[in-house]
Amino acid sequence: MNFGYPEDVILHTSDLSQATQFIEQHLPNLILCAVEDFDDLVFLQSTQKIHPEAHLISLHSSLECEDILIALKSGAHTYLLNSSEAEQLAEHIRIILRGGAILHPQLANYLLNAHLTSPAQIAHTHSTALAVSPIPYSPIEIQILQQFAHAQTLEQTAMLLQLSTVQVSNLVKQILRKVALHD
Repeated sequence: MNFGYPEDVILHTSDLSQATQFIEQHLPNLILCAVEDFDDLVFLQSTQKIHPEAHLISLHSSLECEDILIALKSGAHTYLLNSSEAEQLAEHIRIILRGGAILHPQLANYLLNAHLTSPAQIAHTHSTALAVSPIPYSPIEIQILQQFAHAQTLEQTAMLLQLSTVQVSNLVKQILRKVALHD
């Protein structure tokens, strides 16, 4: 309601089939889905197909990078941590509604370590954790990942890279989209 939505258009259910009906009937622009099991991932996939224009956000109880990546690959456009403070969640939702995305330092670090591994390193390792093909990040995307990995805020990153906060949050969304589409 703090975002201007009337109370009667805010729908909530813990039943996935009822949630699917809500989405088909009301075509919402913001869909939050708590991801706890495989059924929730299937829900993300089907929802993304039904209503690809909606802001589809996966909610996670903890910052488990692998789980967030699976949710992104299943159709979520971005993610939120439901353990965040209400004020911080509200700010993150504002960023998402403006077309951007958020990125926590642990996930930025994970993406740098997992997806910037050089082909030579991949050939020399037997570890499946490192045997991930690199994502073709642009130089500015790498700089953004590095800044977020060092716990820089959106504002600090924007100032350091001489970009607007909107540009940085849009580039974060672009990074998450690349991760979601990467095999």
